[in-house]
Amino acid sequence: MKIYLQAIRKEKKMSIEQLSEQSGVAKSYIQKIEADCSSPSIAVMCRLAKALQVPIYDLFSCEEE
Repeated sequence: MKIYLQAIRKEKKMSIEQLSEQSGVAKSYIQKIEADCSSPSIAVMCRLAKALQVPIYDLFSCEEE
């Protein structure tokens, strides 16, 4: 499963710092998610989706790459 957090964050012209402040998720953890070094919980992804003002399903892809 691919997570599109970085692409959506950049599309929204939001920095990691801004996303961290609005979501309450640590900057370092957001960086790990974007680097595909961490598997975040659904609760964390919900907070990020809410801060980005997108449905949570926009952050994921189930397609094989």
